[in-house]
Amino acid sequence: MPTSGARITEADVRAYAESQTATKLPPGVPTPSSSVEMTGMRKGIADHMRSSIANTAQLSFFLEVDVTDVQQMRRDASKDSDTTITLAHAIIKACAAAIGRVPAINSILSEGTVHQFDEVNVGFAAALDEGLIVPVIQGVEQKSISEVAVEMDDLATKAKDGTLLPDAVLGGTFTVSVLGIVDGFTPILNAGQSAILGVGRSVQKPVVRRNEVVVREMLTLSLTVDHQTIDGAVAAAFMRRLQQAIERPASLFK
Repeated sequence: MPTSGARITEADVRAYAESQTATKLPPGVPTPSSSVEMTGMRKGIADHMRSSIANTAQLSFFLEVDVTDVQQMRRDASKDSDTTITLAHAIIKACAAAIGRVPAINSILSEGTVHQFDEVNVGFAAALDEGLIVPVIQGVEQKSISEVAVEMDDLATKAKDGTLLPDAVLGGTFTVSVLGIVDGFTPILNAGQSAILGVGRSVQKPVVRRNEVVVREMLTLSLTVDHQTIDGAVAAAFMRRLQQAIERPASLFK
């Protein structure tokens, strides 16, 4: 609206331009019901994700695995433990086992150099009101599944309480993101890391086993890798080893 009668002045033009710059909305969209500037943790996450996409060659692989037996074993193990062992705990432990067979997955690209690690430090995505934070369980390959469960639960509680120390989100070499309300999704790499595993929901399905149709609990896993450092054959080998660890789970509970 002109500020000076029917004439459009320079001030009107400047005001209109500033309003368009401030909102940065596409032409013709309705008036927003609310507009909140992205700041703080949410902006940090956005910057981190954008940087990850811009600086990596991300490629994803999907595999359906049978979790019937591991679900039963983790329920049985929970009866003898002070902490409830969940499927997420078992999958994190299975990732460490698979990485032991395909260590190239456990690597970081930094300034043109690929650094590979024997120690498996698994970050896990924890949802907060402000966004996601990724606490890290150090040395998963050396810990029992009960120890993994206790540490993961403690870190998740501290994250939600706001008492998580800064060091608790450092040092990750591999990440697991559990989103158990969708069948599958494509996770985005944590900057620097070569791989991240997405875990969808498990569902009862009819499957063919030994030429018979039976009902089993199935789960879709999605692995995103940086194709700069991880070739398709390596990613496929890791997924195969992970499938074996999950579907033959006895060694996870030793």
